[in-house]
Amino acid sequence: SITPTATDDSGETATAKTEYPLLPTVAHGLLVLGGLAISVVAMVSSPTISVYVACSVCMVNSPLVALKQRAIFKNGGLREAINALKGGVGLFQAEVETLVSVVEDLQGEADCLSDIQKQLDDIVREQGSNGNEFISLLKENESNLKKMKVKGYLRYEII
Repeated sequence: SITPTATDDSGETATAKTEYPLLPTVAHGLLVLGGLAISVVAMVSSPTISVYVACSVCMVNSPLVALKQRAIFKNGGLREAINALKGGVGLFQAEVETLVSVVEDLQGEADCLSDIQKQLDDIVREQGSNGNEFISLLKENESNLKKMKVKGYLRYEII
């Protein structure tokens, strides 16, 4: 048995258990054994080079066919793998749509911030200084406000 899984849009994992019938496995095994038996009979009844070559090819291919058939049944075949992948496609499409909307929102915010920056640059230019000087004055102001809050807190503690 094989249990392919897929995650749906709600985030829940769906598991589908597939039971494979015993008949195809037995039929393939019997065909492989029958091919080997016929090869041995052919080599005994008609010992020629061409029969030996043909039978040798059959004997080499028979175990490979059995192994490949076992691998196909063990892995659940191509259909179950495709179905599991189809389940994941919906999840990925939803994630892509979410990412696209987030990117659009961020682009809008970036445009807004760009407009604000242009306005600040215009204000700074009108004041006769540059942007770097304005930023350093803002940082100095912030530092002074923090110091004033600490002093006020200390003054409150003392009183």
